Amino acid sequence: MLREFRTRILIFGLSGSGKTTFAEKLWQALKDEGINYAYFNADKIRDMFNDYDFSINGRIRQADRMFKLCEMRREGAIVDFICPYETLRKRFNYFVWMNTIKESDYKDTDKIFQPPKDIQADMVITDFNYDDKIKTLVNSIKNGEHKLIDTTLY
Repeated sequence: MLREFRTRILIFGLSGSGKTTFAEKLWQALKDEGINYAYFNADKIRDMFNDYDFSINGRIRQADRMFKLCEMRREGAIVDFICPYETLRKRFNYFVWMNTIKESDYKDTDKIFQPPKDIQADMVITDFNYDDKIKTLVNSIKNGEHKLIDTTLY
């Protein structure tokens, strides 16, 4: 087991599940507490790289890009993106699953999206009333709380 702080926060779920809204609120709440986390939104990153490839290879490339951006931030980072394959989530160390909808406008993505199985979400959001969950996460980051990571998954 490994102890790790919540420094690479992945907010994932289907398109339209509220990932960006949750991430922006979390980022603002951290800033309000004087905690300097970076925030990377998948759509903006795809725009920056002019990369709109949603094939398996394109999704792997995007996940790799998002992770590397997090790694550049010693203080911590938040990313929000669909991240449909469970294996692509493993490099992050805190998981917020936006499980607020069962299907999106993108049926091809819905078909490939894998709910968490081997990597359990640290926080599951099932509705859009999540301000208390954001406060809980901010407080745990503010207090320097860590989690144990089962390294057998890697």
